[in-house]
Amino acid sequence: MLAYADSTGTVHLFDLIGSELFLIPPVVSFPGDFSYAAAGLFLLECTAGVQWSAELLVITYGGGLRSYLVSVGANPSFQENHRFSFSTHYSHGITSAVYHPVH
Repeated sequence: MLAYADSTGTVHLFDLIGSELFLIPPVVSFPGDFSYAAAGLFLLECTAGVQWSAELLVITYGGGLRSYLVSVGANPSFQENHRFSFSTHYSHGITSAVYHPVH
């Protein structure tokens, strides 16, 4: 799988052949507001259940973190799993992110 996010915060998920499986729309987006653009995207092995293929973490410049469970089977789909805001800790925003598997 490959995840791509544009400057509006829309996340596109593709399979290995390059076919778009689905897109995840941004929470809200206004022209010129890039706070919902992704600073980091991580596809992780899913442990939430057999129906889900992976977990997708999306971290935005505005400090939002969202976790989505994604399925790429016969009926590709996603479900929001968790959300968190770093904005109180990093008031100037997030410019990049690194995933460390120990945490």
